[in-house]
Amino acid sequence: MKVNGLPSYMPAMNGNPQIGPHEFHLHQNGTCAVGDPSNPFISAGEHWNPTNQPHGNHAGDFPVLFSNNGYSRMTFFTDKFNVAQIIGKSVIL
Repeated sequence: MKVNGLPSYMPAMNGNPQIGPHEFHLHQNGTCAVGDPSNPFISAGEHWNPTNQPHGNHAGDFPVLFSNNGYSRMTFFTDKFNVAQIIGKSVIL
């Protein structure tokens, strides 16, 4: 995965929230359409979790991304699913 334009990691300070690392994961539905601006990912559905695992261990939870000058690149392997199982899902960063 390659991503450009991410904000750089910044720890929380002076009352401002932490920025990053950036999570990305599979969602149940294969759409990223923004229907409700106050809840922009609702059309994508919940995190894909076919085995009802606790958050952070869903089959669709991927490693977090850190930004280096707006750029992030990652390769990872998983045995939690195969390609046929995720056709029609969306990836949300």
